[in-house]
Amino acid sequence: LSNAIKYTPEGGSIILGLHTVTQSVMAQDALKGEYFHIKVSDTGMGIPADKLPHVFDRFYQVDDSSTRKAEGTGIGLTLTKELTQLLGGTIDVKSELGKGSEFTVRLPVTQKAKIMQSEPLEHLESDNGQPLNWSEAVQKPLMLTEKEAKTKPLVLIVEDNRDVVQYLHICLKDDYRIVSAANGAEGLTKTLDLIPDLVISDVMMPVMDGLELCQKLKGDIQTSHIPIVLLTAKGDIDSKIEGLEFGADEYLAKPFEERELKARLKNVLNLRQILKERYLSTAFGLLEQSTLDIQPTLDDLFIKDLKAFIEAHLEDPDLDVHILEKQFGMSRTTLHRKLAALTDMSATAFIRHVRLTTASEVLRDEKDKTISEIAYAVGFASLSHFSRCFHELFAMTPSQWRDETEDEGK
Repeated sequence: LSNAIKYTPEGGSIILGLHTVTQSVMAQDALKGEYFHIKVSDTGMGIPADKLPHVFDRFYQVDDSSTRKAEGTGIGLTLTKELTQLLGGTIDVKSELGKGSEFTVRLPVTQKAKIMQSEPLEHLESDNGQPLNWSEAVQKPLMLTEKEAKTKPLVLIVEDNRDVVQYLHICLKDDYRIVSAANGAEGLTKTLDLIPDLVISDVMMPVMDGLELCQKLKGDIQTSHIPIVLLTAKGDIDSKIEGLEFGADEYLAKPFEERELKARLKNVLNLRQILKERYLSTAFGLLEQSTLDIQPTLDDLFIKDLKAFIEAHLEDPDLDVHILEKQFGMSRTTLHRKLAALTDMSATAFIRHVRLTTASEVLRDEKDKTISEIAYAVGFASLSHFSRCFHELFAMTPSQWRDETEDEGK
């Protein structure tokens, strides 16, 4: 019924037939006794003849385009067939492209009854302990304490299937703040607005697919640093390579276990921490970019350009976040979140760090300059403020630093 509704256009018809059939009118000799028939027919788009044999295959979707109009995971008909067989019945399909489809389930009628006990399904809960409906689950992040908000990464789930969103929510709610988007276009908007720590996206979605979303995020300097994990029912090597070529950091095939999901996300975030150390080393002279045998990324170029701009305006004591916002075309929030993700520093702290590391080099190399001259040359209007900031970073005063480096050079 769900599929019939999805794929039958306005003005079409869907017919549900329910009736019992005895062996005397059954075409299949193998079926004995009384059977209950559930028949669903529609005047929808129909199924191509070459795809009809595969409709009950797990994760198979007749419309496998990356921007399919109807949501789905490709497991509904598979589960229907498995449940039907479990009850000793059969299911078959007849379809003609452009005219519609007809599915028939036959279940044996018996007088035996078995009470099945099951635990209630786990559901999303709101802050007051009441069930959280779909629209709320999609729109609102988990409400956390101020401490949790600072320590728990923010994850954006971009997925058009509410069951998958709920499953991911259940898996990740203890370790992450979560917000969701129903398609790639909405995911792009929310990513630019929130600058999350991680994006988990389905590949096949309406409006904008996951590959296009990945490409757009990785190609935008505001979001290029955000790790992206793609989820897909297509687990073949070509699909994985395609996802990685579009810039995905990780690729996870459905179905996946909770432990695997958590391990993959942890590895991705651990890699970002390693990259933070690399960006810091590159930015402040501990590691020359030329020694890295890799193609520079947008983030490499961003850090390089940011440092170069600050160094070019080093003597200006008024150089601040507002000037960087205009120079790099980012809002204050976006600039802060990007720098925090890449270096664990705010924009203000990054400017100060460049000033002080430059001062440390001048103190070491140019002995003829006074400490006051160096302080003003790197943009500090107050000598006492310069000395205090220098001591906080290097655990010694500027004069102690100069004496220490002079002794090392002897």
